[in-house]
Amino acid sequence: PIPCVPWQSQTSGHTPKLHALYAKVKESEGKYEEAKESYIKARDHDSVVRLLLYRLDDPTSAFDMVRENRSCAAAKMCGLYAKEREDYRAAIEFLLLAGENTKAYEIAQTFNEIETYAEKLDASGQKTDYVGIARHYESLGRSSETAKAHRG
Repeated sequence: PIPCVPWQSQTSGHTPKLHALYAKVKESEGKYEEAKESYIKARDHDSVVRLLLYRLDDPTSAFDMVRENRSCAAAKMCGLYAKEREDYRAAIEFLLLAGENTKAYEIAQTFNEIETYAEKLDASGQKTDYVGIARHYESLGRSSETAKAHRG
């Protein structure tokens, strides 16, 4: 008889859909490392990030992956994860990356992280984002930061 070969090694050149299906089965079995590897082969970065955050307890890898791949859904997932764990700097970074500027600003204001918000806000920031920063600094009487924020 011909020896068995693990299914995964038989699918090395097959479609991402097969890898995604295999990953879902492995995840349902609690085999998260195997599921992660199959999600990677399926190019399903959002599922990889979800597993890294909530099943494999590896937020550093999840954060790095999102910084590299820039998936909006995965960035939002990282932002909410970081907020739940009171890592407000990371929450702000990933919510901004996800385009959730209002939520990021609310966290920055609530937890005194406006400087983080201003630092992480890039060229994608809208005028209203910079006006909010300026108003915050104005309320603190910090005119040099107010002027910088108005310039964006």
